Amino acid sequence: MAVVFCYVDKSGDVIERIYIESHNDLSQALQKKDQDIGNALTLVKDCKDQLQHIRENAIEAWFDQVSSFCGKHDMELPNVDDAYVAQERSHRRAPRITHLLHCPVDIFIQIIERQLAELNHRFSEVNTELLLCLTCLSPDDSFIAFDKQKLLRFSEFYPKDFNPRDLLVLEDQLGIYIHYMGTKSNFSQLKGVSSLARKMVEKGLH
Repeated sequence: MAVVFCYVDKSGDVIERIYIESHNDLSQALQKKDQDIGNALTLVKDCKDQLQHIRENAIEAWFDQVSSFCGKHDMELPNVDDAYVAQERSHRRAPRITHLLHCPVDIFIQIIERQLAELNHRFSEVNTELLLCLTCLSPDDSFIAFDKQKLLRFSEFYPKDFNPRDLLVLEDQLGIYIHYMGTKSNFSQLKGVSSLARKMVEKGLH
């Protein structure tokens, strides 16, 4: 993920791109079919933290790059203390705002907030908790991630499928499940929840 500003000419052709910061690990990781869910969620959090850091600390660096670009292309850079008025507004009705405030608030910060909103929409707290609970089923390293309490929590997200009595039964079943898996060598070398699901179907355990 990157924050990129493109400068274009009157015909719309890109003259130059300015990259503020990028985070390619997340997009690459999410495209991997064998990506570990826990690792992917860690990358999501890192990406959110990085965007927040850019929002709070990268404006000055951005201005420096804009100034350098304008100097390179013999473009006049507006005085940051001069009043900025949007073209679609009349000068009389528009609130007074300087270029220094317009650029960070109306351009830079809005772009960052849109990216943060997109990440928060796709990876809400509930979705993230669901995925983290799901990782407890991972067979990697002989089911080292298994956590009965998190799996019980996972079932609570589906009240139509698990009533209170079902949850009590499920707790016992999970104990039997992990004991069974520990005694079967053909399950110990599996990688990822998908491979576990395929093996259970193959063995008629679904």
